[in-house]
Amino acid sequence: MYKTNRYRMPLLKIIEMTSTDVTFSVAFVFLQHESEDNFKWALDVLRGIINDSALPHAIVTDRDLTLMNAISQAFPNATHLLCRWHINKNVLAKCKKLFSTKEWWDFFMTYWNLVVLSPTEEDYDNHIALLEKQFSPYLNALDYVRSWLDTYRDRFVIAWTDRVLHLGATTMNK
Repeated sequence: MYKTNRYRMPLLKIIEMTSTDVTFSVAFVFLQHESEDNFKWALDVLRGIINDSALPHAIVTDRDLTLMNAISQAFPNATHLLCRWHINKNVLAKCKKLFSTKEWWDFFMTYWNLVVLSPTEEDYDNHIALLEKQFSPYLNALDYVRSWLDTYRDRFVIAWTDRVLHLGATTMNK
């Protein structure tokens, strides 16, 4: 979504990625509002022009709940992943200020990335235990990352996302 344009209307940009890691634009849609109905309309139009054999296996977005709901209706068989870059930006915005030193913050982000990049559920469980043990004095930071993990881990943690064909698409950045 881009909101800075001369029409002052949200712009939904839809891109596709090929198996050779090349991205290309599929559609640009000006929306009247960022509402579920507007997202659903745009996605239904897109779905109507896509051949059934070319439907997406995975869709990556940020955590816009209205868009997420519209995607689940328009593309019910696609796996909806969340953009790791946006999640990390949210963790940065909410948690960095909770740490007294840059070293502790960097240490925390290292452990956080171990959790996110865990290749198996067993590794995930081990990395979560390490994160909670190392950062027990930082309960607010732990609570914040737990809120992401408890609700959305299957949409951005490798142990779950690598179960679906997504051609390495883990971010919305081109």
